[in-house]
Amino acid sequence: MNKITIYIIFTLWIFSLFCPSGYARRIRLRDYPLVRYKVIEGGLVYSEITRDNYPFHFAIIDNPEGVAIWLKQKIYWELLSRNATLIVLSPYLDYNRDMFRVLETSNWLTYVCEYALVKEIYVVLPKYLKDYPEWKSSLQSIAKEAREVYNDPVNLLDKLSDLPKGEELGSVILVIDIPFFSNSKFPSCIPELEEIIFQLNSVINTLKEKRINLEALVIVESPEFSYNEHIRKIEEQLLEMFRSK
Repeated sequence: MNKITIYIIFTLWIFSLFCPSGYARRIRLRDYPLVRYKVIEGGLVYSEITRDNYPFHFAIIDNPEGVAIWLKQKIYWELLSRNATLIVLSPYLDYNRDMFRVLETSNWLTYVCEYALVKEIYVVLPKYLKDYPEWKSSLQSIAKEAREVYNDPVNLLDKLSDLPKGEELGSVILVIDIPFFSNSKFPSCIPELEEIIFQLNSVINTLKEKRINLEALVIVESPEFSYNEHIRKIEEQLLEMFRSK
């Protein structure tokens, strides 16, 4: 092998390390750290990177609109696939076609649809919405309009077990909005911590039963809605449940 051939091979190897697609291929071979973000002036900033390792991309973001920014960045750098299914556990359906040009908490799913960041969206509602039938009905109307008028892939489910099986979903990006478990604003529900832990275990068990292939997990703190005393406790439980063994 002559010097020119060696030089070309070395140059191509260096390029593969630093180009986005090369980086994506390499990072998928490793475990991922947990990264915390804050939404500031329409962008994301790191607030903490832990040394814990997880078998998928893992982020904690303070507000929901940050999820859309995070997804767009990850897909741009080819670290996540556009063919993934987005599953959102939340009492809210943050979809609003009347104001999608400006990214806000109430319309981040519209932003995801507008940029075709995922192939399908499933928003799973918490059990406590049975006590808020009018609210639940309004969400169903929004989801129906999204599908039938705008042809956006938005689906609303009453429970996680209604999801298709993992092989039908393909790669999954799971977003857990903490108000799904404990919400201090309308529609409110502040259960005891023991009940929350039971619900968390139920979520994990259902994901296992469905054989969900997680490509990424995002926890959304939603401090304006979540019951503040529960935020860290729910996060700690989720971190322990999902941590690589």
